Amino acid sequence: MSQEPIIIGAGVIGLSIGWHLTQLGFKPLVIDQGLAGQETSWAAAGMVTPASEIRFGEKHLTDFFLDALHAYPAFVSAIEKISGIKTDFQQNGSLLVAIDVDDEAELTRIYDYQKELGLDVSWLSEEQALLKEPLLSKGCHGFVNAPHECHIDNRKLTLALAKAFEVGGGKLVESKKVEALHVENGRVKEITVGNETMAATCVVLATGTRSNIKGLPEILSQILRPIKGQALCLRHGDTPTLKHAVRTIHRYPVYLVPRADGRLIIGASNEEKGWDALPTAGNMLDLIYGAWKVLPLAYEMEFVETWVGHRAATRDHSPVVGPTEIEGLYTALGMYRHGIMLSPLVGKIMAERIAKGVESKYESFLNLKRFL
Repeated sequence: MSQEPIIIGAGVIGLSIGWHLTQLGFKPLVIDQGLAGQETSWAAAGMVTPASEIRFGEKHLTDFFLDALHAYPAFVSAIEKISGIKTDFQQNGSLLVAIDVDDEAELTRIYDYQKELGLDVSWLSEEQALLKEPLLSKGCHGFVNAPHECHIDNRKLTLALAKAFEVGGGKLVESKKVEALHVENGRVKEITVGNETMAATCVVLATGTRSNIKGLPEILSQILRPIKGQALCLRHGDTPTLKHAVRTIHRYPVYLVPRADGRLIIGASNEEKGWDALPTAGNMLDLIYGAWKVLPLAYEMEFVETWVGHRAATRDHSPVVGPTEIEGLYTALGMYRHGIMLSPLVGKIMAERIAKGVESKYESFLNLKRFL
């Protein structure tokens, strides 16, 4: 290609694509209208939990999620080595916990589905679960262990990715908005950034839900929407309260993700509220109550922070990854709840698609064509 690839969006997906391209000899440009990794990637919890997060009707995504999990250790090792930034990557597994008898029935249904898909999970007794996590409530009614799952400090990951990308020769431009994409004879020709127009032969959209760029395919604005998520952070001392990421099956479902410095991330609401960014007392109450039901110590913990983020979701809640009908225009959008988890795999397959023309085995069901 005559120009280096241009990636619009500097979240973990855009930065991962950029970094993988540097490993293939490119010097891509990543442009973000804000600061790198400061939107959805910053608001996440950092779970890499494909078995715990699988949903009925998502069987086609199982291998995609598992391949992302398997890619994580080598990805993190390389990023940490190049950047010199530790990401608090923990490979301790995760637990799914049912709070009461009704929840246990739902957890059993999920467990049966996980086994049907061939996922590596096991049912634990209360005694076995409390050996793993002694501070969990002794009144819970069911536990599923996913031993190979992991979690990471997503904020440290974004910082490490940005540094590794620049060390690899990539250029990061922050606080500059791409206003328009210019197409000629069915292929990408230029982009407009502020008042400047620059030549472009390869453009990757990794903008989350922010697809308000002139000249993009109209279908993108029709299939993408923001899903509001509220979360909070508590702390108890300076050592981790839990070893595992914990997700509850309950009428007030929560996840709890420990950090090495004693912080505990608790999330998250799932609201069809557009771009509303206001935290609400009711949702915070639900999150704290759900956390207290599984971890009674939460009642005594220090309040550190609350925040609101927006997940990018498509109509079918599956990502849109690959080329478009416009030659030279690619998408890496709609990661929904899975952006952190999918970042190493999406980065790799997109870089290989751009650099070598290699079509991944996932492209047939992740391509934008399914909505046309």
